Amino acid sequence: MSVMSTARRSLFGKIAEQYVVAMIFLVVVICLQGCIAVKQEAPPPPKPRAIQFADKPTIPMSDDIIASDAGDFVAHLPKGWFLVNHESKGLQNVFAVGTNPDYTLSIVLSSMKRDDEVERVYQRDGLIGLAKLSLYRRSKRTQSPLKMIGTPQEVIAGTKEYTTYSYTDDNSVTITRVAICRSTLGNIYEASLAEFTFSGKSLPPKVQIEQTFASILAMTDF
Repeated sequence: MSVMSTARRSLFGKIAEQYVVAMIFLVVVICLQGCIAVKQEAPPPPKPRAIQFADKPTIPMSDDIIASDAGDFVAHLPKGWFLVNHESKGLQNVFAVGTNPDYTLSIVLSSMKRDDEVERVYQRDGLIGLAKLSLYRRSKRTQSPLKMIGTPQEVIAGTKEYTTYSYTDDNSVTITRVAICRSTLGNIYEASLAEFTFSGKSLPPKVQIEQTFASILAMTDF
């Protein structure tokens, strides 16, 4: 073997060694950058604090009790309101409908059927997820686009926890407020306060509507 051949092999070996070292260095740098990137990821946004409703009604309420079929959800109407016959309307899973004397506000009490989708959404996203599913199903059932106003909110009324959301189908001329809860038996219930203008009478002031909604929730038990 000649001296020149040995020198060439030695040179080739050094080049190969430098190449391998460079590749290892590159891989290490990439890994370090990846680690740094992971460490620099922004933490998830903090969970919004639950809104505290009054633990007692702020408007007069009726003593008459409205109960679900299973008996694990009870509610009261505001004083002066009355129940209307809803059975002939074929409203699915609705067990009570009440209205004020002017027919400008109506409360609809209903249950959400516990199917596989409901259970899956609840296990993954809780009542917040069910609020979104509720709006989707309402829109599908009515075959009209319903626009959620804001985002679902967790609400505490007394010792009871709800998730509430609001939607409109007429560019906020009227608004429907919905509260969703889960009973001790695992049943899902909805209390929906809807605004109406078909009577020709003006809607109550917004503050009064909010007080009505909060008072209804304060008097429910489940």
